[in-house]
Amino acid sequence: MCLHGYLVECVKQGVVGPKSIFPDINQQVFSVTTLIWGIILFLLNASQSLGKFLKTISPNGKHDSAVCQSFQEAVIAVARLPLYSLDEVHPFASTRIVVLVDDGIKPKLDSGLYGGIFWKWSKLTDGAIGNYSTEYQGDGVSRQFQLATPKALHLQHWD
Repeated sequence: MCLHGYLVECVKQGVVGPKSIFPDINQQVFSVTTLIWGIILFLLNASQSLGKFLKTISPNGKHDSAVCQSFQEAVIAVARLPLYSLDEVHPFASTRIVVLVDDGIKPKLDSGLYGGIFWKWSKLTDGAIGNYSTEYQGDGVSRQFQLATPKALHLQHWD
């Protein structure tokens, strides 16, 4: 299984290496799926706040079903992916999201990927992380690198 992460790089004293973008937290590696869930939850929370505001100025407001369909498809797409975070705190730590689906949607959620909403992580504590690998590509000029590896892997569980 492949769990994808990313980092922000900088050059300091001629050495290319990871940059901690949060000054108070020594966090270098981020999960791609955590980023996607963060964006979706931001959109959801911003939409709810905007909806409350619009109801104060137009109580009979209507929604665009095409926009709701696009948002539904985005949630389905990311729910199919393994639910994990690396060194960062997952957005589900501060926001609870409940995905309710009818039988017609269930086949769309089955990606066959362990850790997704359809194939949830086991809650047994006897798991182990095996080998891991990272890939980097240089610019052809830089000669000194500080490599980053995640310090943690947090499996998030669908309740």
